Amino acid sequence: MADETARDWGVDVNEAQLTLYGSCETREWWELFRLRFKETPRVATASVGFPGDRIRIACADRSHAEYFHDLMISHGVPKAALKIGATSA
Repeated sequence: MADETARDWGVDVNEAQLTLYGSCETREWWELFRLRFKETPRVATASVGFPGDRIRIACADRSHAEYFHDLMISHGVPKAALKIGATSA
């Protein structure tokens, strides 16, 4: 089993799906969330696209990533727009 401390956990957000399937309130919440963390290393643009980018939210570990995943779903972000993942360090 891989050492989880040696992995970079995060949540990937597909803004195209969020834009197409999320409510106006969800899109407004997401824009404020993204702007709040814009100048920090926590939120990074993984790829640029239209009508939205793929955004990576860096997390400390898997439970932190699951927390962010659940938080975003509670704000109406479609499950299909989110993916929890880890990359090898």
